Amino acid sequence: MRALDVDRCDLVEIDRWDLLELEQASSVPAFVEQRRIMGEVMAPWGADALDDVFLLLFKARPTVVSVADVAPTHVIGHVLISLLAANPTVQRLRQSTMRDVVAAAEAAAKMAPQLRATATQAGKVAGGDVDALGQAAERDLVDLEAVAEEAADEAEQHSRLAGTWGLGSGELQQLAIEERLALARQLDTPRMRAITDLFGRLRDSMFAERAEVDGIGVEPVDVEMGGDLSRMVGAELLSMLQDELFFARLGDGALRQYAMHGTDEIGRGGIVLCVDCSGSMGWPHQGYTRELWATALKLHLLQTAVKDSRPMHVINFSSVAKYHRLVDADERTPQRLLEVASEWYGYGTSFAAPLLRAIKVFAEEDDRSCDVVFVSDGECTLSPRTRQTYQRATRARGVRTWGVQLGRGPGAMADFCDRIFEITDLTSGRELGELLNAVESVTAPA
Repeated sequence: MRALDVDRCDLVEIDRWDLLELEQASSVPAFVEQRRIMGEVMAPWGADALDDVFLLLFKARPTVVSVADVAPTHVIGHVLISLLAANPTVQRLRQSTMRDVVAAAEAAAKMAPQLRATATQAGKVAGGDVDALGQAAERDLVDLEAVAEEAADEAEQHSRLAGTWGLGSGELQQLAIEERLALARQLDTPRMRAITDLFGRLRDSMFAERAEVDGIGVEPVDVEMGGDLSRMVGAELLSMLQDELFFARLGDGALRQYAMHGTDEIGRGGIVLCVDCSGSMGWPHQGYTRELWATALKLHLLQTAVKDSRPMHVINFSSVAKYHRLVDADERTPQRLLEVASEWYGYGTSFAAPLLRAIKVFAEEDDRSCDVVFVSDGECTLSPRTRQTYQRATRARGVRTWGVQLGRGPGAMADFCDRIFEITDLTSGRELGELLNAVESVTAPA
């Protein structure tokens, strides 16, 4: 991009801060390349005009200068910029590009080829007559408008993709330009678009189905057996007189405690998501795959964990298990989440591997009252020893385990899950809403 003290012929009013933004746009390869071509093919006004398209898309309140203040060589550029400034489609595009250097630069670059074509056609028809230029350009504006509409669609799609992975527009703009462009390439794939589409369908359907209950707080509704000392029935204090008996019952989750109902806004444990990554999860079903559905669930639970300040742990498994800690801010980056969501094995199934790894998570994180969400589509045997080890660990820490069954029967999941949710419709959020009501409340709904 040009140095700040070089004379310009500006079609949109500009200040020193805008020039600094133009300098940043020089890090966007597509904009730099199209500016070079505009400068060569449409000299002497082409490069300046593309700068002005960028400013028109970037500035909060762009003002087109008077044609009387424009050099004769730049009149055709002024005509085009004036038409774009008043165009409703460009105004829609500005909703995605305003104050966003990368989005504005990429949209300007996308419009450049048609800008050249429109200028060339108008120039042939009108010559140097300003009024005739305006009329000719306006007749040809439909093609340029179509490109602007396509750019608006792409900008909105990218915003949805980024939002799905936990990035708002403000957070995107804080990323380094190179990092932002790399993220855009990672997100712009058929797989990521399918996940975003499914996530949106599930979220919209789920919120339509879930009942909102406000203001009820948390209250005891029954007495149950468990190992949560914070809910222990007062009479159990007497059993503490016999240390060995008390701690044995605590370890087995056999103490009497109050069963609570409602939503606890503080002090909830983390979420441990165990996802089956075996080959059968990749089979198509209802236009998607169970693997894509599980990825959409990962996204929702991560956003739930962030919103509620809860630790998040993901264990992807097949015949082995790989653990991902997503607790601290530097562990919840979009790139990290993409890595976790993209991990796939496509072979074997072992329920023992993720359950034993989950037990280590409880100990390493000292996590009590957390929720384990176990997602699988297949049956798998589980040894009595592994089942008992897991049950002892969860009872001792007040851990709840929710099974998510994607087709077939629950199999061994029935041996270690407090409740199993059968998901028969991958496109509906109704069954997902029941699961999340359980995960986000103190106890499972009756």
